Order: sequence, then C-alpha cells, then structure tokens
Amino acid sequence: MEQQKKPFFKKRWFWIGLAILFAFSLFSPTEDEKERSSEEEIAAEKNHGDDEKIEQEEQALKEKEEELKRKEKELQQQEKKLKEQEKKEQQEEEKKRKQEEKEQKQQEKKEKEKEQKNEKQSSKLPVINERALDHAYSIINGYDMVRDSHIAVDPENQTITLAIIVGAATNEEHAKDLGDNFTRALASGVAIYSEEDYRSPTKHDLGELYDYYDLHVGVGTSPDHFIARGAKVTASPKITW
Repeated sequence: MEQQKKPFFKKRWFWIGLAILFAFSLFSPTEDEKERSSEEEIAAEKNHGDDEKIEQEEQALKEKEEELKRKEKELQQQEKKLKEQEKKEQQEEEKKRKQEEKEQKQQEKKEKEKEQKNEKQSSKLPVINERALDHAYSIINGYDMVRDSHIAVDPENQTITLAIIVGAATNEEHAKDLGDNFTRALASGVAIYSEEDYRSPTKHDLGELYDYYDLHVGVGTSPDHFIARGAKVTASPKITW
C-alpha cells in the first residue's frame, strides 16, 4: 500500500511544479515584452519631454504676447499724451492769437481816438498868424541884451518853442525874465490879432494860448550854451525853470 502511494505523490508534485513553471512563464516578461516595455518607457519619457517643451514654448509665447500688449498700451498712452499736449499747445496759441488781436484792436482804437482827439483839438487851436509873431518879435528884440530870437510852432504835437540868444553878460535871473516876457508877448499878439476872443496874459496868467500848447523856452549865448531853460504843460499855470 505504501509503495503504491509514492508514485502517486511523485506525479502530483511533478504536475504542481509544472503548473508553477507555467504560471511563472505567464507572468515573467519575455525579451520581446521587455524590449517593448523599454520602448514604451522611452516613448513616454520623450512624450513627457515634448510636453514640457511645448508647455515652455506656450508660456514663452504667452509672455511675449503680454509684453507686446504692454508695449502697445504704453504706445497708446504716449500717443494720447502727445495729442493732449498738441491740443493744449493749439489752445494756447489760439488764446495768444486772440489776445494779440484784442490788444491790436485796442491799440488801433486808442490811436484812432488819439487822432480824432488831435484833429478835434487842432481844429480848435488858436491861429498864430504873422502879425502875432511880429508882435512878439518886436517886443523881445527891443531888449538891449537880446541878439536874436526865434519862435517854432508845432500844431501836430501842440508845442511852441521859444529861443532867445543873449549877450554873455546876461545872468540867469535876467534870462528867465526874458523868457517870461517872450512867452507873454506871443500870447498877447495872438489875443490881439486873432479872429477869436482869446484871454490876454496878466500878472498871474501867461495867456489863453498856453491852454492849448505846451511850451519850451531856452535862453542862452548860443544854441549849444543855455543860461536858462524852462517848460510848461497845458495843465500848469506857470513855467518850470
């Protein structure tokens, strides 16, 4: 009985071992499978590397696009700033031009008013005729110390200039008296010989003639050497020496 069991156990273990070997053969990769697995791993690694590269390229492209957008925005801001500056300059130029036009019109208006005023005043100016001039010359040239005399009338600027040439012995006080007398003599001649009724000079009044004309008086030994010089404006009652 024991001898019959041994061959049976041997056969059983044989088949068990064979089954184990077969199982190992099923689960153990062959060379082809190993090679295939290696290729798949390499391909997977390559694909992974390609994916990373693509991702990096996409990131770089995205950053580049953002940089371009930023620069474009900066350019737009600069253009906007330039346009605003140009607009501001144009507004300032326009304002300046209008101001200049306004000032020019005001100046033209003033000049026109001045011309009209001068024309109006000129039309009212006392006429200094030859008889009035001769009257003044005859009085001033009657003084021994007087060598020569001259009267210049400027209706445009409403100015009368009186000049007297005297001897070297004439002092300043006498020169002023001569200038005052010459001034009164001319005003007296105008009052006497004018068709209008003008006020004659008095002790405290040089005459109505100088209500219309400014006066300049010079007394000296020559045109280059004055002993006394005086002036009077229409608003002043007397000569300022």
